[in-house]
Amino acid sequence: MRSETQQALHKIRETLTEAARYDHAGSLLSFDMETICPSKAMEEQGDLVSFIQNKAFSLRHTRAYVDWIQAKNKADFSLYVPSLKAVREADLKKQSLLEHPSPVAYDDLLDVYERGMTS
Repeated sequence: MRSETQQALHKIRETLTEAARYDHAGSLLSFDMETICPSKAMEEQGDLVSFIQNKAFSLRHTRAYVDWIQAKNKADFSLYVPSLKAVREADLKKQSLLEHPSPVAYDDLLDVYERGMTS
């Protein structure tokens, strides 16, 4: 059992490292777009930034799910708080990038699961 736990923790560390690398790469590319990116390369660079940020977003949610399971099993939901905050920040950032965001961020997030429903 201990070996399985160590393997799981190793996998979590790898996932977090990968997410951090994608976040960093996305930040560098975004900075490049805002400062020195040639106008003809903007669309391609924007697609790449989008891909990288979506990958980081996905990894962050995977980590949050692992934390949720551990917190639930230990009945200690304080273990989930850091991941929940990271997911909240990522979701709010994603919502702010929508073409026509709702005045209530939760409504856009809810619309992913219950189209047309509002808070």
